[in-house]
Amino acid sequence: MEEELKKEGDVEKAAEHAAPESPAEEKSVGAIIGAIIIVALLVIGGLYFLSVRSGNLVEEPKAAEEILAEPDTAVEALDTQGTSDEIADIEGDLNLTDLEGLDAELGNIDAELGL
Repeated sequence: MEEELKKEGDVEKAAEHAAPESPAEEKSVGAIIGAIIIVALLVIGGLYFLSVRSGNLVEEPKAAEEILAEPDTAVEALDTQGTSDEIADIEGDLNLTDLEGLDAELGNIDAELGL
């Protein structure tokens, strides 16, 4: 019986010596877990930022050759005009000519030049 009490006493002493070390270990583990959570949040935030930003990509400007290769509806409309020099025919061509969007690109030019 005395041996059992000695063993229990040894266990209690061992527990007393181990107890002060335990909180220090818990603090370091808590700091590591906190750091891991912060890094994970930064990674998730970065991925979200990249996904949102990739949806707002600006289209690259076209080269001059690409622009010239595209069909131009205004030029095609001018090709359909008559070649007569009669006043009535000229007035008819003028009435059919659409001049509403003629200056639409001026706003874009001003924006590109920063004016």
